[in-house]
Amino acid sequence: MPSTIHRRITSFLVVLVCLVVSPDADAAKKIRFKGQPILRANSRLTLMPQKSHGSVAVIDEVLSVFIVLPYSETWVFETSKDGTLRAEDEKYLLTVAAQEGRDGTEKEYLEVLLGNLSASAELEIRNVDFKEINGEVLLRYQSRPAGLSEELAKLETWIWNYWSVVGTADARVDLHLSIRAPMDELSPADGKLQVMLGAGFRAKAREQSDR
Repeated sequence: MPSTIHRRITSFLVVLVCLVVSPDADAAKKIRFKGQPILRANSRLTLMPQKSHGSVAVIDEVLSVFIVLPYSETWVFETSKDGTLRAEDEKYLLTVAAQEGRDGTEKEYLEVLLGNLSASAELEIRNVDFKEINGEVLLRYQSRPAGLSEELAKLETWIWNYWSVVGTADARVDLHLSIRAPMDELSPADGKLQVMLGAGFRAKAREQSDR
């Protein structure tokens, strides 16, 4: 059965014709979300606020995905020539990018990704967890720079990271969100964030992409 968030995303499509284009949609590359709907910014992004539900739905026409993010009126989105979408607000950093090939399952893809990160000389990783949410797999872990002195290691707090991946008609698209503010413990909002990034990250249907 579709998740509540997925049903909300689908229902948003019905009201797209009623959206008002924000002046911020005219920016060359950066799109600043200030609480108002934005339609096809940079001929690519549609942002649909759902403040009462604490979320912002994002439709990316280039990557052909839906994304649900925590509601914030400080989100700044930036699109690049290679198709990558980046966004940030006061608390989060987001990157969404297409990857070549679709071999293996989403979980296998995330396991390989985790292996590569763990083998990196630049990061230390701990508290790894795979979550399955409505059939979608979400990877969560904490990281910090590797090679810190004992003194710095005591001061350095770990950063929470989340990864999700979906397959589109042409590629595999991965999403990485990290929490800016270091914290040792998960916040009470972690459960809701998992649902947003897991079940709320979806590939667009082909007929919707072609409209």
